[in-house]
Amino acid sequence: MAENRHDQRFDLSEPGWGLILTGGANWGAVQVGVLQALLERGFKPDLIVGVSAGAINGAFLASRPSAEGLAAMVELWEKADIHNIFGTRLPWFREVVTALIHASSVFPNRALRSFLRGSLCLDRIEDCTIPLEIVASDLVSGTSRLLSSGNLVEAILASTAIPGLFPPVEINGETLFDGAIADPLPLAAMLERGIRRVVVVESGRPCGCGDDSATASSLFQRAVTVVMQDRMDLLLRVAQPEFELIRLGLVCHSETPITDLSDAALRVRLGHDDAVSRLETC
Repeated sequence: MAENRHDQRFDLSEPGWGLILTGGANWGAVQVGVLQALLERGFKPDLIVGVSAGAINGAFLASRPSAEGLAAMVELWEKADIHNIFGTRLPWFREVVTALIHASSVFPNRALRSFLRGSLCLDRIEDCTIPLEIVASDLVSGTSRLLSSGNLVEAILASTAIPGLFPPVEINGETLFDGAIADPLPLAAMLERGIRRVVVVESGRPCGCGDDSATASSLFQRAVTVVMQDRMDLLLRVAQPEFELIRLGLVCHSETPITDLSDAALRVRLGHDDAVSRLETC
């Protein structure tokens, strides 16, 4: 769906576009399908800003902006499982409580670090083919941090450090965690670069379909998701006079546990088909 105050059709093959990839946890595979649809239209952004799960996809696209790079991204999501992301089986309730009381997170980030290092072809952010900025949140000040240089994997680990699940990451003397907490929609990064045409790619939105049963985990996820969506919607309304915006990745999906990394191929296809349909009106 295009958010366009001038009602003209957009040419995505022109230069001058920015790309924001928002958070989405295990539904980040939706973004891969959207990116496939964008590249089919000749889209090559001047700047990519990735948040949380979007930081992973942004790093892949920025380092390999090609069909081959997207194929590698699909393979990454299809290979992802509880062992190479969380590094362990699902903990029991007692283990979760113990971890939350005595440790900084339920899961370590060793497995995810190793998985990313084995998948990404670059070591540093500044070596990307397309300029890349990764958003993290400062644990002390609560403000956002834009990481545009330094170790690529460590920046992603910081941006994806969901509070309580993964530990925060120390970078440049600051303790950083999930970028979606401080800045779920970093449009300010685009303004700083003078970019006023932006494609915002989300990871789908739970629509209440599927199983109506609620657990503590699903209720927590739903609450966080609703808050983040409301903040993004508000930011988009406020930003409307300053930008030409296209929003993609708005597929409706059922709620799944954050540790459910199955059906990546299906999620990629959902993102692609939905984006193709929406781009027909842009």
